[in-house]
Amino acid sequence: MTISGLAAADATPANAGDTEVTVSDEFDVTPHDANCGATPGGATVTPADSGTRTVAYSVPEGTTVTVRVTCDKDGESASAAARFTAGDAPVQVSGLEVSSEPVGDAATAEVSDEFDVIPTGATCEAGPDDAAITPTRGGTRTVTLEVDAGETETVTVTCRNGTQTAMARATFTATDAGGCNTELGALSSAGVTVTSTISADDGCTSLRRSTRTDRTYHARRHVLVLTSPGWVTVTLEPAASNPQRLDTYLILLHGDAPDGSGAKITHNDDASNASSHGLHGRDSRIAGRFLQTGTYTIEATTFRRYSALNPQRSTGDYILTVNVDHTPRATSQPAEPRVENGNSITRTWAYEPGAATAAIASAFPDGITAAVSRYTGTTTSEVGRATLTKATTINSYCPDGQTELPSDCGIPLTKFEKRESVTLIFPPVGFAPAGFQQSNRCLDTRVGESSSRYLCRQPVTEARVYISKSDPRVLAVSEPYVDDGGDHGRTLMLRSTGVYLDGLEGCQSITADTWQCDYSASRYWATELEDASFGDLAAPAIRKFALGQLSATVDTAVCAAALVALAASVTAVGGFNPQAGAAVFIRCPGALPSES
Repeated sequence: MTISGLAAADATPANAGDTEVTVSDEFDVTPHDANCGATPGGATVTPADSGTRTVAYSVPEGTTVTVRVTCDKDGESASAAARFTAGDAPVQVSGLEVSSEPVGDAATAEVSDEFDVIPTGATCEAGPDDAAITPTRGGTRTVTLEVDAGETETVTVTCRNGTQTAMARATFTATDAGGCNTELGALSSAGVTVTSTISADDGCTSLRRSTRTDRTYHARRHVLVLTSPGWVTVTLEPAASNPQRLDTYLILLHGDAPDGSGAKITHNDDASNASSHGLHGRDSRIAGRFLQTGTYTIEATTFRRYSALNPQRSTGDYILTVNVDHTPRATSQPAEPRVENGNSITRTWAYEPGAATAAIASAFPDGITAAVSRYTGTTTSEVGRATLTKATTINSYCPDGQTELPSDCGIPLTKFEKRESVTLIFPPVGFAPAGFQQSNRCLDTRVGESSSRYLCRQPVTEARVYISKSDPRVLAVSEPYVDDGGDHGRTLMLRSTGVYLDGLEGCQSITADTWQCDYSASRYWATELEDASFGDLAAPAIRKFALGQLSATVDTAVCAAALVALAASVTAVGGFNPQAGAAVFIRCPGALPSES
């Protein structure tokens, strides 16, 4: 029984924060089918049956352990040992940023910033020598340095974990920049526009732009207050009085730090879609940035760093415009979702700001059942005095094979044949039904020795409609009409104005609440003058037509045909034919004498 080839091995953790790393080594064993194991506990030997095998063990980072392999077979055994070493885990330092503090009335300012370190047990030190780090252990620590007024110091943090090292740097500045800020006050919906100057003489600089000690970006800052959430738009453009065009740069910060050291929210160099806002491509614009209630600083600075050789490109006058829109927004609210009739529908959407109050107002027509919860329906959200009302219309549609009714869906019924003759079921106002006589399309009643009053029906046209049985326009409903031509359905007489009495024919019940009607027809008044001659009626009408004295809306071909029919009827019977007169009355408005 022999074991050979096992030797010392090492490995280094790959990532900061790794607490252990797997160390392994190969060895040879004879015979190849011997049983092998390893210590300490957790060590593994693979494969189980081979002349060459591997022993592995997870070693805590920064330590060394002795791993022993023992093999036996048929009463014989052998062992071998080796030292497995895990290197130190890498170190990571993050979060150290440019920081500043105002000196106020003092000669110095204590400037500090937090940073994160992995692993938490790493040892850290800072330079210059008077910089201090607290606490000495932990994942988050703070470095502090006393900085003279108006000075900037570079702080270096170095952290070590055994042989591993990581480093981070940032600049710490003690500022006296109270005169660099202008108060805009509480921003109203009317917005505000101010004119100011970026100067090289006032000592106002941008910390966010001056990240290197050899570069200076002069700036001015404007502090505003939002009393309620809203979408803020800031525009920065150079004044026309500048000898050269100022290339502006706009920064939006949290808070009102006098030195502009507040946390950056966003920035803009060159405005997108500048021309659509009347801007130059190098002007700056932050558009529609949603901000919560609070205090914010707008920093006006430049894209170009300051150069004494060409100061006009990095200093000069500018115009700053700030607007706010408090109107809530519900951009994802659906406008018109569709749902098959009889099914349910659910839609969910969000609105901003979350602090807005929402009120629901919903209305549903007869036959529609719906339930609306807090976040569905028509949403009215209020922020301050701004209100948004946005409607969601639920559009239901009928299943295949059905048609849309006034308040439901139904399967269309086979239409009846239209009829040529008619028994009218609604007499003219002021005339008793008993006085009527039935003719082809007219009813008449005697009103004097020389004339008769007629109610006439024009030929029907096909026009399928669906009308509610409770529709207030329905004045009367006839019984089903049956003649030699078959079943013609019911007639509905509808309320109308003027000389018309509109009717629907071929009607049948498609649902308990709805009529299906396939034909329409109108009833018209006419008066027969028994002693009328061609000259009394037809001739004046034809004369008006020929002289162009009828309305410009008259269809000349249709009117001409009606006049020919009227002339023929008067000539043939020596009197007024009410059916022909009704046709002229409708097709040639203004042709007949008013008394007719």
